[in-house]
Amino acid sequence: MRQEEGTAAQGGVLRAVLTLGIGSVCTQLIPFAMSFVLSRLYVPEQFGGLGLFVNYAGILLVIASARYELAIVRARTDSEAASISFLALAVALGFCLLLYGGLGVSDALGWQYIRELPERYLLPLFVFCSALFQILLNYHNYHENYGAIASYSIFRNLIQAASRLALSFASRLNGLIWGAMVGVAGGCLLFLRRRPQIPFRLVSRRKVGYVARRYANFPKYALPSSLLNSLSNNLPVILFALYFSRTEVGYFTMTTMLFYLPISLLSTSIGQVFYRKASVWPAGETARFAWTMARFSGALAALMLGALLVLDRSVFELLLGAEWGAVCDYAVLLLPLFMLTICFSPLSLIFDVKDRQRTEMFLQASAAGLRMASILLGGWLSLSALQVALLYALSGVAVWVVEGAVIFRLVQLPMHRRLQFVLFMALLFALWLGFLLLSPEF
Repeated sequence: MRQEEGTAAQGGVLRAVLTLGIGSVCTQLIPFAMSFVLSRLYVPEQFGGLGLFVNYAGILLVIASARYELAIVRARTDSEAASISFLALAVALGFCLLLYGGLGVSDALGWQYIRELPERYLLPLFVFCSALFQILLNYHNYHENYGAIASYSIFRNLIQAASRLALSFASRLNGLIWGAMVGVAGGCLLFLRRRPQIPFRLVSRRKVGYVARRYANFPKYALPSSLLNSLSNNLPVILFALYFSRTEVGYFTMTTMLFYLPISLLSTSIGQVFYRKASVWPAGETARFAWTMARFSGALAALMLGALLVLDRSVFELLLGAEWGAVCDYAVLLLPLFMLTICFSPLSLIFDVKDRQRTEMFLQASAAGLRMASILLGGWLSLSALQVALLYALSGVAVWVVEGAVIFRLVQLPMHRRLQFVLFMALLFALWLGFLLLSPEF
């Protein structure tokens, strides 16, 4: 009987993963396909502006709700879920009002660096809408409405794509940035029309205070950890802008759009299900699911490696335009980081499941320091943008190797499974290194 229940549980989880996985693939196919159109409507410098905007937003978004939105799926009752949602929304609103105050002060003091940020007065509103979207997404994850999560993520990107096309004719605006704003706002409106809606009538001051204390580990440990992770992921683009032209930033941003972000969001879809189910699963079920996901992500990493070994600059120039051949070089150099991200990112939520936020915080502190140091060191040594990208990729590999070992230990993956995974990934890395050493471009 227990075996049958376990099989049924696995089947339900796989259906949920399939729903979110298909949704994520469709969601990312939209900006992926649109990149080949937008690259001919916008120049690399404008993509560089988009890269700066979204990376600043990515850092601020982590702070916005103090990570209370992650606690929504841990709620034990509908009343508790509504109270956490209200708390996260109130914190996000207050934070974004502070951002507007900070921008006003910076203008009054004449801080040139802040004044040069692309579409800076749109940034707080974009952060707030993105925080609201995450809150609504986690609330529907609590109710296991995976179909709604998948469909509205697709609608958000459709709205974003249409807006960027339309705004490409507005010469005074960066349509890439404004299109992102319209997309996230539209996604929020669609989510707000979906049932079940958050029952704020169940919220009271006492309940909000209770959930704030009960889930205090999220702002106490998950927030610093997530912020450090966000800094390590988003600061490279910001630091690139200190040493290199906006055009080089545009190449890096386009590479991210075509490779890293789709990988990251696919991993997030798997991680949403893993986080919800691993919170109630016994250790054996969690380990079996982790191994299934490790094999699946390893196969995707191998597929990605094979594709990049076949493609060259001429293919990217054909698909994106004559100005974009350098994207191929960035993609090849960042490939090891892409591969390990897709393997370990969905399983990294085990830190929250096991209430090991403090461990994650220390790991992310090390990651942020190492990744930022690689960029700063490369700039100080006056290395080229591609050389700095390679340094950043290798520092990211070192981080994921350590964090991956901790993740496998927390999910209690059997040792022989760990060894199989390590040997497979070592083979992929050897192939990548051989290609790099033999390629005349590098």
